Amino acid sequence: MQLKSVSVNNLSLAYYEQNEDADHTIFFVHGNSASGKAWAKQFQGSHLLPYRLIAFDLPAHGQSDPLNGSAFNYSFPDLGKVLHDAVKVLSGNKPYILAGVSIGTNIVTESVAHGLTPAGVVLVGACVLGGEYTVEKVTHDDPLIGIGFSDKISEDDLKAYSKLGFDSVDGDDWKAFETDFRKVKDGFRGKMATSFMSGDYNDEVKLLREQPALLLVIFGENERVCRIDYLDDARLNLWKGQIYKIPAAGHFVQTDQPLVFNKMVAAFAGDVFK
Repeated sequence: MQLKSVSVNNLSLAYYEQNEDADHTIFFVHGNSASGKAWAKQFQGSHLLPYRLIAFDLPAHGQSDPLNGSAFNYSFPDLGKVLHDAVKVLSGNKPYILAGVSIGTNIVTESVAHGLTPAGVVLVGACVLGGEYTVEKVTHDDPLIGIGFSDKISEDDLKAYSKLGFDSVDGDDWKAFETDFRKVKDGFRGKMATSFMSGDYNDEVKLLREQPALLLVIFGENERVCRIDYLDDARLNLWKGQIYKIPAAGHFVQTDQPLVFNKMVAAFAGDVFK
């Protein structure tokens, strides 16, 4: 994973890249308080080796600049615009897939509203909103989830929250998430929560329904953050006509079951890049 950066609207956005000269790109967007390193296991092994892989650090995360002083805020639509601008610069008019996990799925979807035209879209632990798909319908009623929207939490709460997204018992996964969580800047969590609780987002389910690209939607069977059945009736343009629910995986399927995940994404990419 080679760390690089791209400037969009006077904002330095960090990203990790592999296989720069490949003809097709998969852009990865992490979730709340993580970083591009959330996709580290996708940069390993052979299944995604044919593709250019780019994993962003969202604004105020990892090595990226905060939005403080910019024209943007931490709403899903504005983060979608930042993603749009970065992808337009880096894609070089070549075909690409957009992949997001957790709130990365909201940001990927909002980027489509700004005009991105991916060959395919991958949603992992999706929490897309809109219309009847309210926060209450999308997420589980677990008090730990609220920790992710607080800018000041205790170390004990952080440890509990870090474990929430994983089915894995590998402590290194939790510790890596904790490290990323501590690096988040500019009061991101509180500002983002204020934005989406005020309804500052598009009808994301409608956006997904109306855009032409195939969707690969993946949940972990042991998901504790989002309800794994809430999109079953959403009439989406699903790859092979189904939503995948992966055994022995939680919210972060790409980390809990990287081999299963990477094989599935490689097969999806092989179809949409034909």
